Amino acid sequence: MSSRLLAPALIVVAALALALVPGPRSAAMGAPHDAGKDIDRAMKTIEESLEKLTEIVGEKDKVKESLEEVLKLEKAFMDCKIAEPHKAEKLEGKDKEKLLREYREMNIEALKVVLDLEIAVINGKLPKAKKLVNTIKAYEGKGHGKFREKG
Repeated sequence: MSSRLLAPALIVVAALALALVPGPRSAAMGAPHDAGKDIDRAMKTIEESLEKLTEIVGEKDKVKESLEEVLKLEKAFMDCKIAEPHKAEKLEGKDKEKLLREYREMNIEALKVVLDLEIAVINGKLPKAKKLVNTIKAYEGKGHGKFREKG
């Protein structure tokens, strides 16, 4: 490889390496310290997208719009899975690690359903898509019951 091609390649590799270097993390499951600030925004996105999908997901003329909402859900669940729920702020040690592990696992399980929803929508399996939206809503309810502060 010539040096003219090598330099840009090295810059790209260096940039990717820097992008993958984690910032300050908590010991429990790699949650960013400021993730609690983002969780509220992500949860609002999930609620809004689920509400919208409930209205449109079964309609053939709303496939594009449905896919846009599914993408918002995917991003929001990705944000949630690395976030620290507010309930964890009052915990320490093994209790906090356990809560964060369970929270992350639940969000990953929900994200798998969101991906199944995307597949159903792109393949025109709209009745299945409607059922999957309800499944995701159940995860939302389960998560609020277990990981949200009461009061």
